[in-house]
Amino acid sequence: MAPFLQRIGRTGKRSGTTRNCLFLATGKDTLLQAAALLLLWGRGWVEPVTPPPETRHLAAQQLLAATLQQHRIGDQTWQGMWNGPAPFDRSAAPILRHLVTEGFLDEDTSMLFIGPEAERRFGRRHFIELTASFTARPQFTVLSGRTEIGQTDPSVLTEVRPGPRRLLLGGRSWQVRFINWGRKRAFVEPADGGGVPKWTGGSLAGLSYALTRSMRDVLLGADPLDSLTRRTEECLTGWREEDAPQITDADGSLITRLGTDVRWWTWAGYRANATPADFDDARAALHDTVRFHTVSTS
Repeated sequence: MAPFLQRIGRTGKRSGTTRNCLFLATGKDTLLQAAALLLLWGRGWVEPVTPPPETRHLAAQQLLAATLQQHRIGDQTWQGMWNGPAPFDRSAAPILRHLVTEGFLDEDTSMLFIGPEAERRFGRRHFIELTASFTARPQFTVLSGRTEIGQTDPSVLTEVRPGPRRLLLGGRSWQVRFINWGRKRAFVEPADGGGVPKWTGGSLAGLSYALTRSMRDVLLGADPLDSLTRRTEECLTGWREEDAPQITDADGSLITRLGTDVRWWTWAGYRANATPADFDDARAALHDTVRFHTVSTS
C-alpha cells in the first residue's frame, strides 16, 4: 500500500487536476490483487510502521561512517561529533567497544581507524554501503562466471517453483546453477527465456495477510469504490460465479482435493501459510493456499 500511496501522491499537483492512477493488470491473479489493493485503500488501510525499540544500528553505522570521513576519531571525544543526543552519547560506548573488538575499528594511541573487518565487509565500491543505515534485507550477488550481473532478493532463490529456477536481471533471463548461501552469491548462466523479477520492501516474501484477505473479500462480492473498466467487471464476475465457490467460503476456509493434489484454502497470507508448509506432509505454500501430499484414510 505504501508504494501505491507514494506514487499516487505525486499526481494531481497542478491547479485544476486531481490525483489519478491506472492499474494495467496482465492476468487474472494480478487483476485480483489490484482490486484488493484498491479495496484496502477505500477502507483507509496502510501497512503499520513499527520502529525498533532502540536505534543501536544507526550508532554503529554513524561511528564507522564518521571514521571513514575523518580518517580517524578520538576514542574519548567521538560523542562530541553529534553534540550528545542519544544514541550518539556515552550510551553508545558498548557499541564502539564491540566494533573495536570485532575488528571493524582499529585502535592506536587513543585514536580509532577503519579496521580490516570493515574493509572486508564494506570496502567494495568505495564503502558505498556505509552511506546508508544497516536496515535493508540481505541481497544475493548474482554472477555469471566472474561477471557481476546485479543483486536479487533471497526469496527468488528460496520460494517453491516448478521447473528450473530462473530470474530476470540486467534485461535478460538467467538460470541459476549454484548458490553459495554462506557468501550470499548465486551463479547463473544465460537462458532463452522465463524467470521473474523480485523486489521486496523488507518483509517476508509473498503477499501479506491484509492483502490476501482483501482478495478473498473481492471474490466474495466486495467491490472497490474506484471506477472499474467493463472488462474488469466482467472478469471479476466470472471469478465470483465460476471459481470463487470452490476456493472461498464466507464462514471459514476450504480444503479441496483433486487426485493427489490436496489444498487448504486459508487466504491467510504467505507468512501464515509458510508455517504449516514446514510440516512433513506439506509440500508448498502460497499466499492463499497450503498444498499437501496425498492424505490416506481408512
